[in-house]
Amino acid sequence: MWWNKEKIYYYINAAEKSSFHENLASVIKPHIRENKIILDAGCGLGYLAAILKEEGYEIKAIDSDERVIKEAERIHKKPIFSVADAFKLTDVYETIILSFFGNIRENLDYFLSHVSGNLIYITSAHIGVVSDFRKDKSCDIDMFLASRNMKFKKEEYEFNFDQVLKSIDEAYDFMSITYSSSNISKLEKNEDEEFPFVIRNRKKIYVYVIEKEERT
Repeated sequence: MWWNKEKIYYYINAAEKSSFHENLASVIKPHIRENKIILDAGCGLGYLAAILKEEGYEIKAIDSDERVIKEAERIHKKPIFSVADAFKLTDVYETIILSFFGNIRENLDYFLSHVSGNLIYITSAHIGVVSDFRKDKSCDIDMFLASRNMKFKKEEYEFNFDQVLKSIDEAYDFMSITYSSSNISKLEKNEDEEFPFVIRNRKKIYVYVIEKEERT
C-alpha cells in the first residue's frame, strides 16, 4: 500500500490548507452529470469525491486501503466511501474518475467495460518538489489513445498543492517519507501560526475525458 500513517498526516494538512481539490472538482464538473452515478476509483482520502457529493453529484468512492477509507469517513462524514478493489468491479457507471490512479495504457479496456459514458483520467506531469524537472508523459498517452481510435479531450491546468508544516523537523520528515530526500532548500516561512513553514508545490495537471461511445 502507498499510504501510511505519516503520508496520511501530511496529505490531510496540505489538503485542508489548499484549494487543490476544489480546483480539480471545478474542471471535472463540466464532464459529469448530476443525475447519474459516478465512481471515484482509488479515491484515497476522498477529498475530490466529498466535494462532488456536496455539490449534488451521485458519487461512490472506493479504495482498497482500509486505513484511508476510515480516514475519509472520519474527515468528510459522508456515506459514499467503501473498501473495494477498483480492479474487481461488477457494476457499470456513467463515469469513472481515475484521479492519479492506475495506468490508462494498461487499464483502458478494463475501465471502459465498466462505464456507459466516459472515463476521466487525471495525471500529473511532475515528480514533486525535489527539483523543477517535469516528467511529462502526456504525449505518450495522446498517441496511445489516438492509436486506439478513442474520442478524447485533453485539458491542461496548474494548481498549487503546497505542503504546510509545523516545524523544520517536519520538513525533513516529509521530504524523507515522500521523496527519500533530505533536501529542504525549498522550505519557506508561512504566514500561518499553526503551520509556520511551507514547501511550495505547483502541480501541472492533465485531465483526459475519454468517451466510450466513439470506440471503433
